Amino acid sequence: MTKFREWFGHGQVLKLEQTFRCPQALCDVSSQFVAKNPAQITKRVRSVTPSQGPVLQAFQVDQKDKLASAITQFLVKLAEEIEAGTVPPGRNGKVSVYVLGRYNADRQYVPTGRSRFDRFLEVSFLTIHRSKGSEADYVILPEMRSVLRGRSFPNTRADDPVLALAMPEGDNYPLGEERRLFYVALTRARRSVAMFTVRGQCSSFIRELENERSVVITDTDGEVISEENCPSCKQGVLVSRTGPYGEFRSCSNYPACAYKPRKNNAVSSTSGYRRGRVRIFV
Repeated sequence: MTKFREWFGHGQVLKLEQTFRCPQALCDVSSQFVAKNPAQITKRVRSVTPSQGPVLQAFQVDQKDKLASAITQFLVKLAEEIEAGTVPPGRNGKVSVYVLGRYNADRQYVPTGRSRFDRFLEVSFLTIHRSKGSEADYVILPEMRSVLRGRSFPNTRADDPVLALAMPEGDNYPLGEERRLFYVALTRARRSVAMFTVRGQCSSFIRELENERSVVITDTDGEVISEENCPSCKQGVLVSRTGPYGEFRSCSNYPACAYKPRKNNAVSSTSGYRRGRVRIFV
């Protein structure tokens, strides 16, 4: 579509710049994110939809197997806020929530026992690809992870070179298609997007938003998380461990990444002489 006139000659570009879905703050963040790709057609999206609370949230858990309980906790809290009147109900009396997965396997994060919030929430699953044209009050992105092996969002696996021969020429911007997919996910929300990630596996897209101060990564209780990224693999974080020689720090992606920072050796105040040479105890 971006090269329509190059292929077909004359054409008129009509930009749809007025939205009645996302609040302006979410329009600004998502538009800025996708527009970093110079191949995108630029436009300024305007909205009159008022914000209701934070438009973008990022929650981190310690391990992947805690994602499901963290998402359930988020939904239960949202239902409690609706019951208390601090969050208004949706268009049909309930608040609609999409769990949007990069992969079909992400369907597992839709809670099965919904008795705690079914009265107030309408929760459903879609892949991000299938969600185009749809909308919900809240969007949950359940596995915003960047990992060395396995499912990631963004997906960094290269396309099959044979299949690429049959595909139209795309742009060369890094992860261009994944960025557009993330933009689709963000702009399905009428109110807010909640992203969930795992320590040491935080999606590069979340890190990018964090560096631009568009989002703050917290734990499920809302406490801000402060970490030191691994300088070797650029993905994991440095965590404390205990070994046979005491405590040390290493990358959370061990054994895929074996980085360990060197300890700062301090010269002890105790020194001695032996055979005319100085002995330094560290």
